[in-house]
Amino acid sequence: NPMWNRRQCTKFNGVPYIIQRGAEAVYTKEGREQTRANIAYYKENARIIKEGLESIGLTVYGGVDAPYIWLKTPGNMTSWELFDILLEQVQ
Repeated sequence: NPMWNRRQCTKFNGVPYIIQRGAEAVYTKEGREQTRANIAYYKENARIIKEGLESIGLTVYGGVDAPYIWLKTPGNMTSWELFDILLEQVQ
């Protein structure tokens, strides 16, 4: 339908200008430095979490090359049961 196409093209005319400028800024020297700093921050948090979970005897995966942590829940415990223990007893 030509009328619908015109409406869509008028209403959603590409990426907003401010988003384009933000994307452009990522590729500057300062943008790359800030991106590296953000990545380092999250990787450090992952390292701290990983070491903390390992220190209480849990088997932990990840947290080295990316800031994601996976762990094996002990026994037949569900993830929610482990979460409750970590929240109420460990921290």
